[in-house]
Amino acid sequence: MLTRLHMPAGKAVALAAMPTAVLMGMGLTPQLAQADPKNPGPFKPGKCVSQPDEADEKEAEKAEDEAAKAEKEAEEAKEEAAKDKAGDTPEPSGSASPEPEPSGSAGSGEEEAGEAEPAPSESGTKNPLDPLGVGDALGNLFGGGEDEQPADEPSGTGEPEASAEAGAEESPDAPAPEDGAGKAVEDTVGGLTDGAKSALEKAEEKAEKAREEAEKAAEGAGSAVPGADGLQPFPCPEYDPQALADAELEKTPLLPDDPWTLESSKLSLHGLDYQGIVKVKTWSGEVKEVLKFTAKGVDIKDLHQLVVGPNGTTSHVKAAEGSNSTIRNGEVTMYTEELKGNLLGIIPITFSPKSPPPLNIPEVFFTQVTVKQAGQFGGELTVPGMHLYNEA
Repeated sequence: MLTRLHMPAGKAVALAAMPTAVLMGMGLTPQLAQADPKNPGPFKPGKCVSQPDEADEKEAEKAEDEAAKAEKEAEEAKEEAAKDKAGDTPEPSGSASPEPEPSGSAGSGEEEAGEAEPAPSESGTKNPLDPLGVGDALGNLFGGGEDEQPADEPSGTGEPEASAEAGAEESPDAPAPEDGAGKAVEDTVGGLTDGAKSALEKAEEKAEKAREEAEKAAEGAGSAVPGADGLQPFPCPEYDPQALADAELEKTPLLPDDPWTLESSKLSLHGLDYQGIVKVKTWSGEVKEVLKFTAKGVDIKDLHQLVVGPNGTTSHVKAAEGSNSTIRNGEVTMYTEELKGNLLGIIPITFSPKSPPPLNIPEVFFTQVTVKQAGQFGGELTVPGMHLYNEA
């Protein structure tokens, strides 16, 4: 085939990397369905997000629970403060109620005086030495009863009147203790209100602090919760020492010592399946870890393949500018050392054995992509306007 295509021997290195591919310089083949760059899928544009481990998730959940609890306490404190404020409002009827007390005390004195007045008349009619009252009559005749009557009157009415007057004199001063008690109540209520305000402020501060801690915990855990637009961050590839340790040697032909490089403005992979980290062996006996992919079809826009040649030279296989090269008619197996580009055109990403793909996406594309392939097998490669040249 090299003779038929009139290719220099150095170009055979490029074919060695894809031994079963057939280069059809100007051929055109139908394209498979491609991912729509205007609808890249469920992922948010921008950098990938590290996935939280179990400890981080628990810490984030704990912080969220504490934030919810603190907010509940703040609400309860607000309700208590509102109740206290409503209970502190004074009622006019309650403050005026003590005033009628003086009139009651004076009235009771008058009643006692009224009841005590008949006492002198009863004592005068029941003299055992003068049952007929002759002595009283004679006393009245000579004026002696006038001296006795004033002496008897104070015994019946003097004490009640004095008590009534004392009650009347004391009654104006009665509200004074009430004023002191009212002031004490006000001071107490004021203290309770200040305490409620302080408790409310502390509860609000606690709630705010808990919310901040919950947000920090979520950020530290690399939360991949979808946003308002329903898009979620793409998970970052992470180093997996166990996967590297478990990698097995593939039964493939010996591969070139140096990988070949593919550059493309857009690489679309159809029916893609990531099969994990494996090992391959090169002509020199070197064994290296690679990512193994299989695909049912590949589209390569602006294909540019670079292969390290002898004596420090580089061989180039380049398609016509703006053209779309394809691999069809068979499953393609790719052993990749590194894939770097914009996943779905919006997520800068790099995949390698030390940062393997976190997800297996069957229909995917990369823009501005560079791929370092240890080897590739299967399918028929069609390169429109192929141009081959060497570079020292």
